[in-house]
Amino acid sequence: MLYEYRRYEIAPGMTGVLHKRFRDHTIRLMRRHGFRIVGVWSPVIGELARVHYLLAWTDMEERERCFAAFEADEEWLAAFGATPPLTTARSSELWAAADYAPTLQISWPDGSTEQV
Repeated sequence: MLYEYRRYEIAPGMTGVLHKRFRDHTIRLMRRHGFRIVGVWSPVIGELARVHYLLAWTDMEERERCFAAFEADEEWLAAFGATPPLTTARSSELWAAADYAPTLQISWPDGSTEQV
């Protein structure tokens, strides 16, 4: 399993708009296209205009396939195009779990769970 850490630096005044797009569109569409979303976090101390999230992938091929489908999704393109630029910078790191790391299970608000 690979884990992808992503960090977005939010444009001034756009924090609420970015979280609304994640809440109303991004997360649902990512799940539709096979993304395993481990978590999404907002800082409470430090650089507050950021969002951090973690994805889990079986391998790089799955990551590339899911991102290609997501980025071509007409509903996503409409949601993305309906807002001004919301981030000033984005970064991503891919991690492999150490052989002694615990496994993770995510629980969604709708009651569904996934092992990652």
